[in-house]
Amino acid sequence: MTKLLCIDTSTICCAVGLLEGSSSEHRIVEAYHELSGRRHSEVLVPTIRSLLLQAGWSMTDIHALAIGIGPGSYTGLRIGLSVAKALCLSLEIPLITASTLQTIAAETALKHKLDSSVTILSMMDARRNEVYLGAYSADGQQVLQDRPRILDREEEVKDLHNLSNSLFLAGDGAPKGSHLWPNQNPPVDSDVYPSIRGMESYVWQAWSNKKFDDVGYCNPVYLKGLYKPS
Repeated sequence: MTKLLCIDTSTICCAVGLLEGSSSEHRIVEAYHELSGRRHSEVLVPTIRSLLLQAGWSMTDIHALAIGIGPGSYTGLRIGLSVAKALCLSLEIPLITASTLQTIAAETALKHKLDSSVTILSMMDARRNEVYLGAYSADGQQVLQDRPRILDREEEVKDLHNLSNSLFLAGDGAPKGSHLWPNQNPPVDSDVYPSIRGMESYVWQAWSNKKFDDVGYCNPVYLKGLYKPS
């Protein structure tokens, strides 16, 4: 039985979970989520140890580690990836990386029971009038590539107006974008953060396909470019 450790520290939410099973049949054994803000460095390792103890697992039982690779908080991403790399190297296990925006979309689909006809726009606040944005169907297919957007510039958002499916805006940056579709008035949920259940499907797919990252050369995905005043 394959055992996986999942962590995400890319936002103010610290998410840690243990998965067990296979790509065709699996379950979440333990999961922990806390809006820990800037306390990831204090919370992460003790939480991993606590969940392993609750599950009756040892660290050496883990077959692979999955981490939310960004975009997100610079400090949070560095903390999570540093712990992930240390564990992967010491245990000699592979590393799986998951897009934070994809995980938010998956959590939104589960939370609101959305069907595949809905396109979820994951929007993370990037300050000013900017967001990190990714578009995914509710069944996990990528619709638009993850990238930063300046929402008050037409050239940055014109492809968003071409989305034909029903839309759902999710993430702490979602309220910034609701004005872009005045006729459609898409629903908005700004209280969505990366979760273990949001990572679960993608992580098992990556495990099955042996889609692993190079532990030594893997870096966080920040996406953030330089702000250029118009």
